[in-house]
Amino acid sequence: GGEIYYDCLGGNQYLITLVVYRDCAGINLDNSYTLDLTSPCANKTLTVSTSGGVEISQLCGLELPNSTCNGGSLPGIQQYIYTGTVSLPPCDAWTISWTEPWRNGAIANLVDPGSKDVYIQAVLDNAAGPSNDSPHFTNTAIPYVCASYPITYSYGAIDPEGDSLTYTFISAMNDGAVILPYVAGFSGAQPITGITLDPHTGEVNFTLNSIGNWVVVVRVDQYDASGTWVGSIMRDMQFIAYPCTNVPPDPNSGVITGLTGAATQTGPRSLEVCESGDFCFDAEITDLNAGDTLTGITNISASLPGATITYSGSNPMSMHVCWAGVANASGFYPFIITISDGACPIPAQQTFVYSVHVLPGISLTPSVTNETCAGNGDGTATVNVDVGQA
Repeated sequence: GGEIYYDCLGGNQYLITLVVYRDCAGINLDNSYTLDLTSPCANKTLTVSTSGGVEISQLCGLELPNSTCNGGSLPGIQQYIYTGTVSLPPCDAWTISWTEPWRNGAIANLVDPGSKDVYIQAVLDNAAGPSNDSPHFTNTAIPYVCASYPITYSYGAIDPEGDSLTYTFISAMNDGAVILPYVAGFSGAQPITGITLDPHTGEVNFTLNSIGNWVVVVRVDQYDASGTWVGSIMRDMQFIAYPCTNVPPDPNSGVITGLTGAATQTGPRSLEVCESGDFCFDAEITDLNAGDTLTGITNISASLPGATITYSGSNPMSMHVCWAGVANASGFYPFIITISDGACPIPAQQTFVYSVHVLPGISLTPSVTNETCAGNGDGTATVNVDVGQA
């Protein structure tokens, strides 16, 4: 699987990043690739390069030496990050794409997948000026899930400028953005039976009842403060169902409890708070396997700046989250916490999505100066009121 990002460096210069997730039992990757950059204004190519891959195998620490990345037999995954710089003059649709003939022949929801390409793209509208960065996924492509158990996953995309993001399932594509044919009963919009996608938070829920590989492709569109579409990215990845010997963390746990501060709870894992407010809450994650040790990773510092999170316990594991409002912080801030149960050889994982909607808030702070009436001649006191944005 993979994705492409773009980041404005100033002027018309952009840093382009290609991220590729490689199965270590599959084909080797080169240290550089050529991307195509096309638009109504001009066409270009860009060479992006890397110094090598980093292993991110979804294995417990004890079994990492036995991954296919290290000559063993357990599933191994590497992440390769390629970068390059290019000048992109203002245009309303720059499409940045990469394709290679490496589609996995074991994919269950595509017709004849082994004869198809992997194609990914990002699209940029910089007609109004070169000032936009793409969203970035903060959750890696975690492919291995427990068969026959409910799974929650989130892409955890964030945008550097705070643009609004929407998520949509799309079809896997061949070279030239040609839509690939799906096996009857499946489609780009429904790549797994019963799968759901929250278009605002990127939360995905599904249960895979059959062992095998399913390709799932998502597009994230970004809209600026005026509601104008300014670009998109996509991720093409596989979910691989395998027979777990342990139960994943409970997807129904992790609800907000013990809420304090000025926030209002609007759902099991969602809050509303004014810019002038603050909050703290607790959440507890449980796992039916008493011997499992739960650990969590989160994107909260990037998604909700200034928020803090602390963990305690191992199973159940408790979390304590706090945030204090600041001026001009109104917006929608979903953040994710991905929980691993630490089981060997492949830990089971669940991702929990928490939504914080910060509303514009005005506070009135009176500043009172006590004065004696003597000598004023008018019998009044003075009251100064400072009005500020909270």
